[in-house]
Amino acid sequence: MKELVIILTSLSSFIVIIIPLINTLKSYNDARQDKKFEYYHKLIDELVGGGSNNVTPMLYRQVAIIYELRFYSKYYPNPQRILIDAKNSWGKNERLIEEINFTLTYINSSWFERLVLKKY
Repeated sequence: MKELVIILTSLSSFIVIIIPLINTLKSYNDARQDKKFEYYHKLIDELVGGGSNNVTPMLYRQVAIIYELRFYSKYYPNPQRILIDAKNSWGKNERLIEEINFTLTYINSSWFERLVLKKY
């Protein structure tokens, strides 16, 4: 009987500690996901020239944004369509087209190719 009380006390103590910890981790993860979502949309907005002052971004800013889109795997179908459309409409700028091709290749590659080959 005494052992059962010790086990139940230990178990209840564990539960009292673990539940707030889980809630804290969930809140942190939700906040991180919200921030990532907002930043992703800010990148897309800047890429297509719809920033706060509606000025077309400089070339190397666009190249950097295109590169950054690789790290938003949750949204891959969307940037893939955006980049394909941009590639068709920005056909004159070779540097942008090159970075779009690298990013599309990266998005369409497997995790093994990304890890081992590292050619993008």
